Amino acid sequence: MLLAATFFLTDLGTDAWFKSGGQWSLMPLAIVESLFIFTLGSEVLFTIATGFVTEAFGDFVMVFSMLIRSIMDAFRNALETLGLGESDR
Repeated sequence: MLLAATFFLTDLGTDAWFKSGGQWSLMPLAIVESLFIFTLGSEVLFTIATGFVTEAFGDFVMVFSMLIRSIMDAFRNALETLGLGESDR
């Protein structure tokens, strides 16, 4: 926990320092921006995106399989049209 807290505070501190341009009067605003918009915002959006991926993964696999089959059928039809299909062998 101590190591995680150290990394978090280091990340937050350096981010706030660069955002404020070294001006101590802007540090509170930079800390709030870094903490709420970037740190917590990214965690919330990551959680939502993970939910979307988890929910839609089965449909993705099915549609991706249909895409691969469609591509293979297109190549098979093209080869048959050129007279290079399996029926000529």
